[in-house]
Amino acid sequence: MLPYKHHPGEQSSCILCNSSMRYQRKFKDLEIENGFYNLLICPKCRLGKTDPFPEEKHMKELYSSTIYRDHESRFIHLGEKGIRIFRKFRQKRIERIVQKGRILDIGCGRGVFLSLMKESGWEAFGLELNEETAWYARNVLGLDVRTDSLVDAQFDDTFFDVITLWHVLEHLPDPLLTIEECRRILKPGGLLIIAIPNFDSLQAIISGKHWFHLDLPYHLYHFTHKNLDLFLRKFSLRIIKVKQFSLEFNPFGYLQSFLNMSHIKYNFLYTMLKSRSLRKALSPDMKRYSLYIHLYITILLLPLFIPLSFGLSLIESFIGRGGTIEVYALKEG
Repeated sequence: MLPYKHHPGEQSSCILCNSSMRYQRKFKDLEIENGFYNLLICPKCRLGKTDPFPEEKHMKELYSSTIYRDHESRFIHLGEKGIRIFRKFRQKRIERIVQKGRILDIGCGRGVFLSLMKESGWEAFGLELNEETAWYARNVLGLDVRTDSLVDAQFDDTFFDVITLWHVLEHLPDPLLTIEECRRILKPGGLLIIAIPNFDSLQAIISGKHWFHLDLPYHLYHFTHKNLDLFLRKFSLRIIKVKQFSLEFNPFGYLQSFLNMSHIKYNFLYTMLKSRSLRKALSPDMKRYSLYIHLYITILLLPLFIPLSFGLSLIESFIGRGGTIEVYALKEG
């Protein structure tokens, strides 16, 4: 998924503003997934990037179906029910803006969202680079899902009415090329939707290196509302709506970040909400007594952190600093 490597300390021009000013180091030597990573910030446009870029072999291991996701289910049963509800909300938001037509979901995973769109009458296409996950979407859900990159898929010009990237852009090694290709294959007046963690959010500032949505090394770039706006304007994509509050992502972002700050095992609650196979893969060496201790402390802290997380999520969305944001943009003719 991530085809090139960036070496520690290597200086290159910013992909967004072309500034060659020396990057500012936000976080240094964070130990994650048996590696050490830094987070660098462009001093001009404030785009963040992960340093070093993980090697392709390592990233394939991280995104494998036995660690990052399961091709049948990613979370416990109740979580899977919630995901389907939230995907239905996505469908309704789109259909309030544009009429039904062709839709492309980049990074479609198991195809839950795409299957809902197809059931609603859309001509649905997906891209998913994990072959096992794509197999499930194709053969179980009957979706048109390809394992090519967006460029290699070679869709025709002005082919799609809607293109979506739900928390995908930050994973890509060349987001500028991705948006350029999206513009080419969108119809005039077509809708591009990008959902990202907001690096300029209140919860990112409060949580620092413990922020749940920082997610190194999976997230290669770290966006703010302002620098995503610059990306889109480069290709005559006009933002018509920015959604600052996400019930699916923002309160949990605070909740898991607060737990991380409490020195509980990193992302412990999130891991416990995963499917059984993923829990085993993510915590293979955790002793039973240690698991119970972390679980007990988590349960004790939840009554404090849950209402605090919801309250802060509402406040940050009200002041325009949502922990994650959805940006809706139209291709101008």
